[in-house]
Amino acid sequence: FGLLNSWRLVNAARIWKTVPFLTSYSTTMSDLNLSVPKGKDTSLRVDHVVSEADILGLNLFILENVQLTLTMSHPCRGKIEVKLISPSGTESILAAPRPKDNSSDGFIDWTF
Repeated sequence: FGLLNSWRLVNAARIWKTVPFLTSYSTTMSDLNLSVPKGKDTSLRVDHVVSEADILGLNLFILENVQLTLTMSHPCRGKIEVKLISPSGTESILAAPRPKDNSSDGFIDWTF
């Protein structure tokens, strides 16, 4: 299958930096009771800021996973797009529009 250079492997292990211990942060934003503006191509933006004190207090220097649990009513769930945008501008689409989803159930405790 190939040769491994054991000298290089041992030297790499000597300077290897491990990741910090697993930690988590959870917050609740409840009962915002906001409405999506009516009209085509409209959006509703909700910002949540994690403070520097939260980051330092929990040793949150590496981010590997983000989960969002959403409860939202809408007359046509398939028209909703949910995006998560990082402070640096990276966009993650959590729920893309689905033209064939005409449900009026909305999102009830959906975790993305």
